[in-house]
Amino acid sequence: MRVLFVTHDGASHEPLGLEYVSAALKAAGHATRACMQSQVSSSVFAWRPDFVAFQVISGDEVRWGTVASRLRQYSPKTRIIFGGPHFLFFSKAEQDGIVVRGDGEQSIVDAVEGRTHANMHPVHELDSLSHPDRELFYNDRFPGIRDNPIRNFISCRGCPYKCTYCYNSNLEWLAMTEGKDRLRYHSPEWIIDDIERTFRDYGGRLVSFVDDIFGIDMEWLEQFTVLYQRVRIPFFAQLRPKLITEERVRLLKEAGIHIASFAIESGNEETRAEVLDRRESNELIENGCSLLRKYGIKFRMQNMLGLPVADPLADALETLRFNVKCKPTLSWCSLLQPYPGTAIADMLVRKGVVKSQEELRFLVNATFFDECSVPGLKDKRKIERLHKYWSAVVRWPWLYPVARALIHVNLGRKLQNWIFDKTKNYINAREYWRVELGAHVSRINSDGPLDRLGGELVRNPEKEACVG
Repeated sequence: MRVLFVTHDGASHEPLGLEYVSAALKAAGHATRACMQSQVSSSVFAWRPDFVAFQVISGDEVRWGTVASRLRQYSPKTRIIFGGPHFLFFSKAEQDGIVVRGDGEQSIVDAVEGRTHANMHPVHELDSLSHPDRELFYNDRFPGIRDNPIRNFISCRGCPYKCTYCYNSNLEWLAMTEGKDRLRYHSPEWIIDDIERTFRDYGGRLVSFVDDIFGIDMEWLEQFTVLYQRVRIPFFAQLRPKLITEERVRLLKEAGIHIASFAIESGNEETRAEVLDRRESNELIENGCSLLRKYGIKFRMQNMLGLPVADPLADALETLRFNVKCKPTLSWCSLLQPYPGTAIADMLVRKGVVKSQEELRFLVNATFFDECSVPGLKDKRKIERLHKYWSAVVRWPWLYPVARALIHVNLGRKLQNWIFDKTKNYINAREYWRVELGAHVSRINSDGPLDRLGGELVRNPEKEACVG
């Protein structure tokens, strides 16, 4: 069988999940290929796939549903497969199609071969999987991915926390995973072998671990640190403030970490605890920042604006001032998207903000850099404007009174997005995503704004949905 995977136009950040399921299909004797959204028609006519597969995130389901509907019109015999985070809790596709929920390596093989496939059946022995199919995207059809010096890897699937804005807070998901291993690791040997294979065959400058939180298990991290000495490629990792301890940071530095990132979401301890279920003190966060600076590790602080609190603008400004105090290499913020199925979506129903979670399906965006999605949010436009000036203020604190005044002025979305993009790209290229290797300096960031998947930000998803 032939399976064609479709991803966004202008993608520069490899969809690692698709590489895993492509490898599983190839191991089972099937052929795979990938194309961008605008190339669906030509790819289907040229290659004649038996299946076309879409990886869907919530807020983006209309786009891919529309593309799939158009595909059925000109190629009715081609079967459609939907997977991705959206279908963890919305099992019915927008149109008829095969839906794969959860880990897809075995499920997609079963579906393609005509067997009933098991949903929500996690892979526990990750080392039994084939190495990701890098060839799927490291080719001339995807120059943004092929030429990106960042190479992505995942050492652990799952997260032990249940932040309210994450699907890990979903009661159905918690019930399905009760008593099971929520953290599933590749062995250090397997992951390092994968890194060596990738850099040998395709090159690169920076390893990016896309784990929700890297190195939670200290025994695993100690083994990794020893084995990684044979690689010594600078790497990026996502951390958690309460896990930024002297022992863990020392091991990460010894292994070769170059850039770290962690979320605080709000600078107000009560908001973090009561609204987001993140019970970490400001003192703990400040101590973590001090440790990272002590070991010479660049770090990004991630924040969230537009939260359902009494005064969301005041909360955002308090968070901004706390970021300035912590002095991260880069400060980054998103606008809350209360995805249906999450605890924060249920909170909005209980507060009477929406009548049902179903309403939120039509409010959340595919990106969290554009608009606040909580209906009736106080000072919504001011918060959206603050978002555009955020990184600049944290980097150059003298801009705080300027930004404080500008949030009351509508400069137009085009100019505000320009300020947002230029500031983020400047800091990314010159300070954050920058790796010194001898005489070479790699500027990792692309020229365009990045969405949450790392691909180019889509400003008009309705227009894009009709392409293909």
